[in-house]
Amino acid sequence: MTVNATARTYTKTADYFFMGQFSRFLARNATVLATSGNYDYGSGAKIESTAVADADGSRTVVVQNGFGNDVFLTIAFKGGETWSGPLYRQSLTTWVLPPPSSSSS
Repeated sequence: MTVNATARTYTKTADYFFMGQFSRFLARNATVLATSGNYDYGSGAKIESTAVADADGSRTVVVQNGFGNDVFLTIAFKGGETWSGPLYRQSLTTWVLPPPSSSSS
C-alpha cells in the first residue's frame, strides 16, 4: 500500500492484491514450482507468475497481466500437461488446477 500521510489517503498497489491472492489460494506447506516465462517490459507492462503444488497434487498458479490488453496464456507442465485460459488486461488471475491425471500401465 502507498500511504500519503499529509493527505490522509492510501492506495492499494498491485502487490497488495497479489499478496491477497497468495493468502487466500496457496496452502500452507505448498511447494513452490520453478517457473519461466515472466516478462517485464517496464512501465508496468509485464506478465509475472508463481506456481505451487499442494500435498494433494493440485497446483495453484497466480499470474499478473500488467498489459493494457487481454492475453491468452498456455502453461506447459514438466510432465507434458498443458492448461490454457485468458488473462484479462490489468488483472491478477488465479487458477487452481487438479492433480495431473495418472495413466495406468
